[in-house]
Amino acid sequence: MPGVSTQSLFQGLGEPAVTARDVEQSRRARAELLDNLRKAVPRRRHSLIVARLLDEVRAVLGLTPADTVDPRQGLNSLGMDSLMAVELRSRLQEAFGISLPVTLAFEHPNINALAEFMEGELGLKVYAEAPAATSAEEIKHSESPDLEDYSEEDLENLLEKKLSTMQAANRGTSGA
Repeated sequence: MPGVSTQSLFQGLGEPAVTARDVEQSRRARAELLDNLRKAVPRRRHSLIVARLLDEVRAVLGLTPADTVDPRQGLNSLGMDSLMAVELRSRLQEAFGISLPVTLAFEHPNINALAEFMEGELGLKVYAEAPAATSAEEIKHSESPDLEDYSEEDLENLLEKKLSTMQAANRGTSGA
């Protein structure tokens, strides 16, 4: 091709896209993020995760830090398509150092849902202690709790704890 230098066409092709320095900086940033999350109280931890997710979602969508994103707004309604969802997953895996499902953005369709999921995946989820009755007689004679006072997550935890107690009691009687 006249006027086009082959040297300029291939310039930069032999250079690595990611340097050892980039990898080290990424590792340090991830370690610092995880350390900050582990040290934070639960409410602050959730805020830190949401803030990081907002940063990553803005980057994937090509938004600036000044652009307001509501953590309750659906990722699809923000303009995220399937390719962007894959990019978001990759960025989050890099940022948090964990493997995440390919369907991440579809199963957790907004930033708040993603934050809750990430807390669990990072082993940082705080589960409410469920009050446990000690006997069937106590349960029978206790006032029925108002289930509307509990969140869905608290109810799940209560059920899991009760089921575990029942299974343990059943194992104790079946082995005798």
